[in-house]
Amino acid sequence: MTRLKKQPHPIDLYAGRKLCEARTIRGLSQQDLGKRLGHPITFQQVQKYENGANRIAVSRLYEFAIALQLPLTYFLPAQESETTPLLSPQDTKLLEQFRPLSPDIQDALLTLMKKTGQR
Repeated sequence: MTRLKKQPHPIDLYAGRKLCEARTIRGLSQQDLGKRLGHPITFQQVQKYENGANRIAVSRLYEFAIALQLPLTYFLPAQESETTPLLSPQDTKLLEQFRPLSPDIQDALLTLMKKTGQR
């Protein structure tokens, strides 16, 4: 008899995507986030939470909320309607490229963007 692999629940996948989004916005690696928890975990465990391979216990979700300075409800979909993501995929890519730059280059790019937007 073959066993069917159980698919993650959509809420677990949603919470994992929100965790990844929040971590990215905060500019943290999976390893950095894992170390910030009250009970530290490995980057592999953070990765499993983010991709939905492991379910996030409420106590762990609470630790993530504290570490990321977000309300616990950030990680859950609204009951009445879908929430709008903080960043689009394109915004996320832009932020990922921007964060590693030196402050001088970041300032120069921001100045250029402001000037370009004034046209």
